[in-house]
Amino acid sequence: MQIKSVIDMGKMIRLARQQKGWSQSILADELGTSQRWVSEIENGKSRAELGRVLKCLRVLDLNLTAMTPDQTKEKQHSTNLRNMMVHGLIGSPASEAVKTLLGQTGRAGVVNDDGDES
Repeated sequence: MQIKSVIDMGKMIRLARQQKGWSQSILADELGTSQRWVSEIENGKSRAELGRVLKCLRVLDLNLTAMTPDQTKEKQHSTNLRNMMVHGLIGSPASEAVKTLLGQTGRAGVVNDDGDES
């Protein structure tokens, strides 16, 4: 899940808590805070202390990864290519390799150990 807002963060925390089978009270006990704080964070209240939010993520085995703008662009480009391959909009790298081996003639040739086609 990509986090773009405090509401997204709250949804992620709620989902992780539910996957562990924990109530809000159990998570609150793990964090040393109140059930009300857990409820507020799950509902996207933005006044939560960052340190406590980070502890909550650790307790729930969630990680928070930051990417630079360049890393974000690279990841998006990679995701777009993968999606296009999955949907058949472009060939897979393997099909591109086959096209290269076939060359312009469109016929399969046998390539010997020297890389020459026979």
